[in-house]
Amino acid sequence: MVTETAGTTADPNTPQPYDLVQLIPGHPLGVSPDVLLTVADTVDGAPGLVEVHHQHDHPDYWDWSACITAADIAVIIRHTDGTAHRWSSRP
Repeated sequence: MVTETAGTTADPNTPQPYDLVQLIPGHPLGVSPDVLLTVADTVDGAPGLVEVHHQHDHPDYWDWSACITAADIAVIIRHTDGTAHRWSSRP
């Protein structure tokens, strides 16, 4: 769980470290829209780019990571004190 102030981006509606995300259907990475990915970090020198990893229980957890943008994300889930917030990053 993270607090309301966790994260490194100025816009709280953008993906931040520890958020969970689901990618848009048909994304070139081939990850199913049903798979939850964890935002690991923002990418220095590349505004809007975040690094994602599979969850600990996924068989590719140790062997896979990718960098994505907000346009690649269908849903963001952020756990905060006492609740989870879920929203779409797409207009």
